[in-house]
Amino acid sequence: MFLHPLDPLSHAEQELIVAHARKAWNLGPHHIFAMLQLQEATKAELASSEALERSARVTMWNRKSAIVTEGVITTSGAVLSYQEIPGAKAPVTVIESAIALKVVRSNQSVKDALARRGITEIMDVHMETWPIGAQIPKHLDDGRRLIWTPMWHRPTPEANFYAHPINGLHAIVDLDAEELVALEDNSDVPIPQTPGPYRESQSKPTVKLKELMIHQPDGPSFSIEGWKINWERWSLRIGFDQREGLVIHDVNFNDEGNLRKIAHRLSIAELVIPYGDPSQGAYRKNAFDTGEYGLGNFTNSLTLGCDCLGEILYLDASVTDGDGQVRTIKNAICVHEEDFGILWKHTDVD
Repeated sequence: MFLHPLDPLSHAEQELIVAHARKAWNLGPHHIFAMLQLQEATKAELASSEALERSARVTMWNRKSAIVTEGVITTSGAVLSYQEIPGAKAPVTVIESAIALKVVRSNQSVKDALARRGITEIMDVHMETWPIGAQIPKHLDDGRRLIWTPMWHRPTPEANFYAHPINGLHAIVDLDAEELVALEDNSDVPIPQTPGPYRESQSKPTVKLKELMIHQPDGPSFSIEGWKINWERWSLRIGFDQREGLVIHDVNFNDEGNLRKIAHRLSIAELVIPYGDPSQGAYRKNAFDTGEYGLGNFTNSLTLGCDCLGEILYLDASVTDGDGQVRTIKNAICVHEEDFGILWKHTDVD
C-alpha cells in the first residue's frame, strides 16, 4: 500500500522503527522511548517527484546516564542522524508515571501523613503525576529527573475526588532512582468536605432538551482517499503526532480552478495553563501538555453520540509507549460535518 510522506506512522511502521532503533543504537532496558514521531518531509522534498523513504525521529531517555538522545532512522533501518542533547529533559511517559505512583503509594511516610488526616486506605486517594518544571526545591536541583504528585481524597467510589484536594501534602519522586526524595507535609490545610457531584446519576439535570437527530440521507459531502480529505472546494491531509495529536497538512482551496495553498501545517504546538493560585499545591501546576506529556499519547477513543454526531468517518492512530510497545487508539479521529458558525450567514441567505 502506498503511503504519502505525510501520512501518520502506522502501527507496523512504528514496530519496525523500534526494532531498528534498539539494534542501531544498542538500546537496553534502561532506555525509555520518550517520543517517536514521523520525520516529516520538507516542502522541497514534497515538491520533488522522487520517492521518499519513510523515517521517524526518536527521542530517548537514558535512565543510567540521565541524557536525552535523539535520532532519525528509516523504516529500513538506515540511521540518518543521532545526537546527545546535554541538559535536556525528555517528555514524561505513562510508564514513568506508573512508577512514581507505585513509589508514593508504598511509602510509609505518605501513609502516616494521610492517617493524620483521617485517611487510612491508600486506594481512597487519587494521585496524579505532574512535571515539576523549574519549581524544584534547591536541595534537589542537581539534574535529577523529578516529578511531583498532588493528591485528592475519594471518600466513596463514585465521588468527585477533585472536590476534595489534599492540599499541603505533596510527594516528589526521582523517576530514575525510583524513590521518594521529598515529602512536603503541611497538615494545617483542611480537606474540603463538600461534595461536588458531576455524574448524571448523582445530580438532577438543570436543562431538559428533546432528542436532536442529525440525518444526512445522501451521505456526507466529504470524501477521503487514504488520509486526504476533499470537501466542497477544500482539500487537506490528516496527520497524527504523538506530541501534538491531530495535525492538518497541505490545506488547499480551489478558487475557480486555481488551487490556492492556504496552510502548509496546522497543529497545537503547545498547550499550557499556568494556575494563578500562589498556594503550595497550585503554583506548580504549569504542565506543558504538548511537550511534556504529548497530546497524542492521551487521545481518547471517540464514541458515537458523545464526541461526534451525524455521518461519521473514524480513523485509528498508533503511538509508541516508553517501553517500545506500540498501541493503537481506536477511533482516535472522527470526521463529520456541522452547519455551524456565523460565517455561514453569508452563504445561507438569499
